[in-house]
Formats: sequence, C-alpha cells, structure tokens
Amino acid sequence: MVSSEEWRFTKHAWIATLFAVVTGYADVVSLVRYQAFASILTGNAIWLGRVAVDPKSDDQHTGWYYVAICASFSLGSVLHRICELRWPNRGGSIAAIPLALLMSLTEIVYMATECSFHESYLRWTVVLVAPLFGIVAAACSNGRMGTHTTMVTGHILTLTQIVGNLVMARLGYDPMKLNVDKRKSMMSIMVIAGTIAGACLGSYALVIVEVHHVLLFPVPLLIYALLWLHDHLAKPRSLIKRVQKKWRERQHSEVSEDISVTSQDAAPSVESSDDEDEVHRLRRLGHESLKRSDCYQAAHYFQLSREQLQKMEANVTEVLGLQVSLSQDHAFALICSRRFQDGIALLEGCLTSPLKCDSKLLNALGYAFCQMEDLETAAKVFQMGLSEDPENPIIWNNLGAARMPSSMFMVICRSLPVRFWARGCLIQSADFGALGPDVTRGTMEPSMVVGCLWFIVIAFMFFAQHHVCDAYFVPAINVFVGKMKKSSNTWLQRWGDEAVAGATICALGCNGPEMFTNLISLYTGSDAGIGVVVGSEIFNLLIIVGLTISAAPVVPLALERVPFARDCFFYALSIALLYWALLDHAIESFEAWVLLGAALVYVCCVYFTGDLIIAIPALRPTTVALEEPASPSKKKGKMHGIEVSVEEILHARMADAHKDQQQWNVDPTAHGIYAEPQQIPAEQKESKGARQSIGFQFDVKDSMLGAVLKYKDLQEVVLMEMGVMNLEFYHNLQHITLRLTVEDPDQRDQLLNNIKEYSLGRPWVHGYDATIVGAWQHLRHTLGATEMPLIQKLVAVPEFLIDSVLRLTLFPVDVKDITKESRWPLCFAGAMFWLAIFSFFMLEIANQIHYNIPALPNSFLGITVCAIGTSFPNAVASVLMAQQNNPAAAIANALGSNVQNVFLAMALPWVIYQLQHGGKPINQNVAGINEGVLWMCGTLILVIFFVLLPPFCKLSYAYGPILVSVYVAYLVVTSGETFGWWPPLVK
Repeated sequence: MVSSEEWRFTKHAWIATLFAVVTGYADVVSLVRYQAFASILTGNAIWLGRVAVDPKSDDQHTGWYYVAICASFSLGSVLHRICELRWPNRGGSIAAIPLALLMSLTEIVYMATECSFHESYLRWTVVLVAPLFGIVAAACSNGRMGTHTTMVTGHILTLTQIVGNLVMARLGYDPMKLNVDKRKSMMSIMVIAGTIAGACLGSYALVIVEVHHVLLFPVPLLIYALLWLHDHLAKPRSLIKRVQKKWRERQHSEVSEDISVTSQDAAPSVESSDDEDEVHRLRRLGHESLKRSDCYQAAHYFQLSREQLQKMEANVTEVLGLQVSLSQDHAFALICSRRFQDGIALLEGCLTSPLKCDSKLLNALGYAFCQMEDLETAAKVFQMGLSEDPENPIIWNNLGAARMPSSMFMVICRSLPVRFWARGCLIQSADFGALGPDVTRGTMEPSMVVGCLWFIVIAFMFFAQHHVCDAYFVPAINVFVGKMKKSSNTWLQRWGDEAVAGATICALGCNGPEMFTNLISLYTGSDAGIGVVVGSEIFNLLIIVGLTISAAPVVPLALERVPFARDCFFYALSIALLYWALLDHAIESFEAWVLLGAALVYVCCVYFTGDLIIAIPALRPTTVALEEPASPSKKKGKMHGIEVSVEEILHARMADAHKDQQQWNVDPTAHGIYAEPQQIPAEQKESKGARQSIGFQFDVKDSMLGAVLKYKDLQEVVLMEMGVMNLEFYHNLQHITLRLTVEDPDQRDQLLNNIKEYSLGRPWVHGYDATIVGAWQHLRHTLGATEMPLIQKLVAVPEFLIDSVLRLTLFPVDVKDITKESRWPLCFAGAMFWLAIFSFFMLEIANQIHYNIPALPNSFLGITVCAIGTSFPNAVASVLMAQQNNPAAAIANALGSNVQNVFLAMALPWVIYQLQHGGKPINQNVAGINEGVLWMCGTLILVIFFVLLPPFCKLSYAYGPILVSVYVAYLVVTSGETFGWWPPLVK
C-alpha cells in the first residue's frame, strides 16, 4: 500500500512530468536564445544575494565564491560566442554534449566541498570548472534546445546530488534520508523522460506542420490545464487551509492556557453577547474595507471595534485574544494608510502580549520602521521575523533592503511610485486570510501633481482599448458578418445584414470597453464601472448626435422612421428597466435576467423589421425604389484593363463602419482616379460629379469614403496574400482602408505601379507582418517620414507600445491577414482578453487618481472622464460618417449602441457575476447613478421632441449645438454636485 504522503508526492510528480512534456515541446518549436545562460546565472546571483544579507554568515569567502562562479560562467559564454563567430559550423548544441558529463562531475565536486566543511581548495575547483557551464549553456541555447537543456540539466544535477550524498555517507559523513532521495530521484527521472518525450513530439510536429508559429498556440491552454490539475489534484489549497486551521487551534489553545494561568479566579466564559456580535460585525466591515483597499475606512472600523470591545465584561475568556487580534488588524490598517507611528505603537504593544506576533506582522512592523527611515530598528525587526520563519523570501528581501546605506535606500524608495515589496510584505493576521489587500495605493502621500500625471496614463488606456477594438475585435466581427452573408442558409444570411449584425455581435465591438469595464468593476469593487456605462449613454445621445447634425453636409437631416421609432422605444424601455433595477440599490438575479432577456427581444425586433416594412405598405418610405434582384456574389469591374473589387473600411467601433465588397469600374489617369460601381441605384447615377485632379473620386452617395480621397492622405500600401492590396488613408484622427482585390499577380503589379506613379511615390509600400517586427517597422517609418503629420507621429509611439503586447500574443490569429480569417473565433477571444486587461488597468488608474485627488470620487471619474474616453473614438467616427453624407447611419448607430449598452454592457456582466456567486445580489449604491438615469431619460425626451417638431422626423442644424450645450451643462451640474457647490438634483 502507498501511504497518503507518498500518494501526494506521486500526484505532484506526475503533474511535474506533464509540465516537462509541455516544456520540451514548446522548447523545440520555439527559439529561446541564451535562456539557459540567464537561468543559471540568475540562480547563482540569488544565492549571492542570500549570502549578502545572511546575518549569521561570517564567512566573507562565501560571497566572493559566488561572485567568482558568476564571472567564470560569463567567461564560458563569451568563449562560446567567440568560437561561434570563428567556426560557425561547430558551435551547435551537438558540440557541447560531451561537456554535459563534466557538469555532473562538477556537481559531485561541489557536493564534496559541502560535506568537507567548505575546504577552500575544493571550493575553488568549482570556479575553475564553471566556464564549462557557460559553454554548455550558450552552445545549447544557440539552437532550439535552450529550455530543454536547462530543465534536464537541473534534474541531472539533482541525481548527482543524490549520488554525492550516498558517496559521502559511505565515507562516514551524515547521510540524508534515503526515502526522500528515492522520491527525488524518481521524480527527476520522470521529468527528464517527460522532457525528452515532449521534445520528440515537438520535432514530429515541426515535420508535419508548415507554419511553425501555430504549434505554440496550444501551449498556454495546456499550461492552464496543468495548473488546474495542480490545484485540484495535488490540492495545495487544502493543505494550506489545513495548516492554517491547525495554527489557529494551537494559537487558541496557547491563549487559553495563558489566560487560565494569569486569571485563575476569573468567571467561566459566557456565550456571545450583543456587544460581542457588534465587535465581530465591525471587524468584518473592516476586513471588507481592506479588500476594497479602503485602508482609512478599515482603520476607522477597527477603532470602533476595539472601543466596543472595551465595554464588554472583563470575565469573558476570549477578550484577550480578540483584543490582540483586533490590535493587529488595526495596526495593519494604520500602516496601509501611512499612519506609521500609530501602527508601530499598536504592534509594539502586541509583542508583549501572551499572543505573539507571527512573522507576517513582524514584517509589517519592519516595513513601518523603514518608512520612518529607522533602518537599524527595521533590520532588527526583520531578524525577529526570520527567527519565526527562516525561509520567508519576502523578509529576506526586506532585510537586505534595510541593510542598504540609508541614503541609497531612500533614493530608491522615493524614485518608485509603488514600493517593490509593498504588495507582499504587509500581510494580515491569520484570522483574516493568507493574502493581504492591495496596499500599493497606501505607499505614497497623496499628491495633486501625481494625480494629474495619472490622467496621462488613463488616456493611454483609453487609446489601448480603442486600438484593441480597431485592430482585432472589430475585424474578427467583420469576418463573422462576411461569412454569414455568404452562407447558403437564408436565415443565416440575415445575420449578415448590417442592421441585424449591428444590434447583435457588432454591439460587442461598439460597447466592448464599457461591458468589460463593468465586468471588471464587479470583481474589483470599483464604483466607476456602472458610471462608465451611464456616462457613455448620455455622451452618445448628446455629443454624437449633436456633432453629427453639425457636421452633416445636408440639413435638415432626414431619419428612417421605422428604425428610429423602434430604437427610441427600446431605449426608453431600457431606461425604465434600469431605473426599476436600481431602485433598491441592489441588482437581483431576476432583474439581471430580465434586462438580458430584453436584449434578445430587441434583437428579434431588429431581425424582423425588414419583413415588417415589406408586409405593411404604409411603413415603406416613399423614396425607396423597388428592390432589384440580388446580384451574384462576384461581379468584377475593369480598372484600366484590370479586374478589381473594392471594400471600404472605416476604423472605428461603429456598426456601419464596414461596407460590403463592391465591384467598381475605375479609370486611373495622370490627373487622378475616377471610380464608379457597376450597379448603383438610378437616383444616384443622376448626380455624377466631375473628375478630380488630386485623388480618388467615388461617385456613389452612400460611400463612407466621400467624394475624394486625396493622394496626400494615402500613406501606406499594404500588400497582402491572395491578390489583396490595402490602401491606408490617414487624415488627422481619421483612418480609412480601401481593400482592393486583384486575382492576377501581373495585373496587381501593374495597378501598384500606377498608384506609385500617380501618387509621386509618397505612400510606403510594404508587405503585412502580423508580428512585432511589423510594428517596429511601422514606427520607424512614421517617425522618419518628413511629410508625416505631427499628430500621427505622436500617436505612433503609444500605438507601438500597445502593438508590442498585442502582436506577441495575437499574431497567429490576426484576421487582418486574410489567410488567417478562419481563426476569427480565436482572434475574437484574444481581443476580449486584452480588452478585459486594459479595462482592469483603467479602473486601477481611476483608483489612483481618486487616491491622489480625493475630491474626485471613482463614481464621478467613471461617469465623466472614463465615459468620454471610451466613447470619444465613436464620436470621431460619427463626425466622419456625417461629413461623408451618411449622418443617419451615425445617429442610428448611437441609438442602437445605447440600447445594447444597457441590455448587454450592464446586464451580461451582472448575470456572469451572479452565476459565479450563486445569485447573490449586487450592491449598486453608487453616487450619481440614479441622477444619471434621469439624465438619460431627459435627453431622450429632448431628442424625440426635436424629431416631432416640423419638419417631421428631421433634425435641423440648430439642434446640434443645443445638444452639445446640454452635455456641457450636464458636466457642470455633475461637477458642482461632486465638489459640493450645490446640492444634488436627486437625493
């Protein structure tokens, strides 16, 4: 029979073996240069740092020993590099295989030195052999075996350690436990075999798969699955809970014994009184405040709890232990809120109590002394913590920092906005949990200047959210819509219709930042999440509609009556349901499901709106001509003898920002290019314009590109696969792509030469690279181009920083490369992941702004700053669509986006959160939200009032400035209420 302890080890060993298989596979199919070198060098550096801060080590030679190992190891890597440059054909991994035997020999020598009480002549033999480590590491990392070699070598060294132990035991030294050695050796053998098996699997995959980058895609999923197995099979969490439970029982027994010795005449313990219940309630509120990183409020609750405890009867047995625990919690909260002197006073009092402070609280006390610049006392406290927990790496790290010269220590601390040990060193008492709250916001004094600087960072997060949507999220959605249009099923083809797609999956692209911000805020406890959604509703209806009316070339602006009435009705319904759900300041599970169900009803109404208009003649617009039969999917025009199909793409999170692929008759001349679609409505053909001498003219009224795209705005020509060519036009903040498809390669070259000639060679012609190399090339071109506008150069730097992260993870599924369009679900999922990450950072930055500028609460930041930041790209795109004589689509997009903002961006995160937490109600007592809902209702009434005024169902030019002015008034009123200039309109 196998004991439970051995079985637990066996599960760990098997999971480690599976990790080894994945590691060997990933190592073979990827090129990781000098990773083994970094691993071994870092390992020795860690040991060097431990020796440097070890208070018990008086052997100065130990430090020099590790310095010599690092230096000689680096020397070996340099020697290999020299040999590789001189003899490039002899520097591969195979040439270093014989040296692996010397590595084992070196480890045996090292074990001999450990068992021989660090004889100097034996220790320095390791230094002499250390260059061989560098040669082996550099040689193996030169190929595709860097991680492979590192992992296997580490376990080979483990085996040689065991052999060395056995040899030393034979020579008379104290042997180690043989059962542990057997387990280690078996696990090492399993890991080595697993790594080799993974390497063989990767080698086979390289042979049968042509695109090598695709092979790395399943690795993160496998690692996630293995981590899940590790948590649920090996069950380290249950072990931790078991240890904590035993520790609490021992702690309680020690306190009871101490109290019984000191208070023999005390009365027996009594049951929990009302006062004791109040103490525990206040303490629980303090812990919840710590979870929200509200350290000031937590300190207040702990103070009230201690005061309530002092009113209790003195004969209660648990008073002493509870008093000490409350003092520890209170001191922890005080240190988090930078009240170091008060926290130090409380923790020093706890040191003299019968209930001793554990190492974590001693670490917190040492941290407080560090912040008070008393490094000597801090070092002593950290040493006390190490006496309780000698293997705690955080305390070792803090002790090393405390032993630094005082001036250097303070320079490093003050140069970092977040202390490098702050997140890990301040741990709460064992009654609260194993992990402490996020205390990074409590490590700096609030500063108005720092708060203003955080606005720059949050603007970067807004741009990151927009870039994820523009580069990956919306393109994946467009691929889905295109596939639905080409489906042979009539019902599926309807999902490719612009109106239906805009109300369903395209709504995720329009409202993605708001939805993920609301979802993340539920888990982080931020008040900004729901504020972003409500603020975006008001911004969309006032700013987008107002600017669209002002930018429309033809006014009054005619609206489509049936879609407009439908969207207004559902928007009013969404406001009523939202007000009903927020009436009791809590979202029940039933209320969330009602809102989500309303989204399905809205989608069904949009789906059948076209059928309803056809069935009821009175609903048909008088200007609509009879529908022509559907044209074949592939009709091609002639462009100077070249067959071309054209697709228009406006880079924005808009439902109408992507037009269907059309076939054009295009005539390029020396003066410009005149283009006309093969089949256009008759009423549009009557309005032909003259040729333009400076660029493209698209003679169709509803083209997003407008009448002219100038050659000076054509900055890039991207050559794709399968005869596709993207013409990238940039004008200020506007970005438009014209996708041309030419099947014949010779004709594509002819078209490219014509474009180069007529544009005077201004555009940058290049192929599309989905990796980070393409992002770097784009940055170099943008910064080096003399004719590039300044605003694009300023945007290029943050765009490169964001692309550096996105392309490293999403290049295998980038659907902008048309050969990867079949991977659109993976691209969609990856974009959702990064959108969630950037939304989390946006909320954290909002918390930082609130911490440094307390006058700006999170709810105000969400409903104003974050709402404007997430919706601003939609406003720019709406102005562009209005300028291109398509303002009705921009207004329809704003209304539809508002409807799905409530039904999806609010309801879907609420449903997800409640499903995970068993239907628990979600508290939504956020300042200003109810008033924001009333503003939503008032702005909708204002827009409907304008539409009902004569001329009916049209918007005059004067309405645009009025709507923008109303939004400015909304900002003024909200700001005045926040800053206390006047009382709120809605209490």
